[in-house]
Amino acid sequence: MPNDSTKSFDIDQLSAHLSREFILSVYLYIKTIGIIVICAIGLIGNTLNVYVLWKSKRLKTVSYTYLRWLSVTDLLVIAMTTMAVINSSASGEIRETYRTRLYIPAIGILTTTSNLLVAALTVDRYLCVCHAVKYRNKCTQFVANVVVALILAFTVILQIPLTYVYHVVEKTNPATNITFYTYEKTYAGIFYTYVWPIASGIVSKLVPIVCVAVLHILIIRSRRRRLAERQERRQQSREERATQKEEQRLFVLLVSISTVFVVCIFPRLISSAVQNIKFSAYFHNKILFLYYNICLLLEVVNYSANFYIYILVSSDYKRNFRQVFGIKSGLVHSESQTGNESQSKTTKC
Repeated sequence: MPNDSTKSFDIDQLSAHLSREFILSVYLYIKTIGIIVICAIGLIGNTLNVYVLWKSKRLKTVSYTYLRWLSVTDLLVIAMTTMAVINSSASGEIRETYRTRLYIPAIGILTTTSNLLVAALTVDRYLCVCHAVKYRNKCTQFVANVVVALILAFTVILQIPLTYVYHVVEKTNPATNITFYTYEKTYAGIFYTYVWPIASGIVSKLVPIVCVAVLHILIIRSRRRRLAERQERRQQSREERATQKEEQRLFVLLVSISTVFVVCIFPRLISSAVQNIKFSAYFHNKILFLYYNICLLLEVVNYSANFYIYILVSSDYKRNFRQVFGIKSGLVHSESQTGNESQSKTTKC
């Protein structure tokens, strides 16, 4: 699970304030069954998504450049999360070493990169729609690839402190005399306790959410204004009609991606804020503990959903999906339907 901090606590420690049965039920239904099901769905969808977006020769526009790299990061997030679930059944020391040295830094880099890619895609569409004359020719695939590289470099630098924050320790529960392994903060200064977690949360979650929400409002306003202008002119060239249709398809796709993104990431932003202020609050209240774990589940849903969104809302993606995998049923059906229509017209004539 992305940056799940409750795993570092022994269940007996948590049950000091919450019932053991409640904690085990949450772990079973949310952190085990729920995560496994979503990861399985996400692995299938993201694998297909990566293959289609990188294999298709037609999905090569600037927007799809961002979506291609987004598909890679989402697949890696789900793969890392699946490994974390599998690793949870391993011995304590191996599990916590994996978490502190590999999972936590890697998942921080990947989730932040994915969130910033959604924001970058939104900025690209904002410039192309709201400032088309000035920026349309400047929003190229080369620029998109440079932006992706800069985002990745920035997130690696941002998450470097995660490599040094935690270390694995061996402890013994005085009540049961059972030895267990957990991870603790190596540094407890103001920077690692408050400054870096808050700054990281702002950059990785708050900025992308605000960017997506605000720019979408501006995009919708600009589209309404341009549609009104086109209706007044009535006559449009073939190029203008083609551009309008392409913008409409990308707009629907972007709105769908962004809606799922905000719905799934915003609750996690709130839980992260509470976690940074007073993390122990989650272990004193059933509602907060349940909310924290549901937020983790929703975050995994966000990184698993894009393929299914594309299939549901994008006719271009579905058409290219069929072409990449050689599925001809839809094409044959449309051709036969067209042939039947032409025959009926001939008969009427």
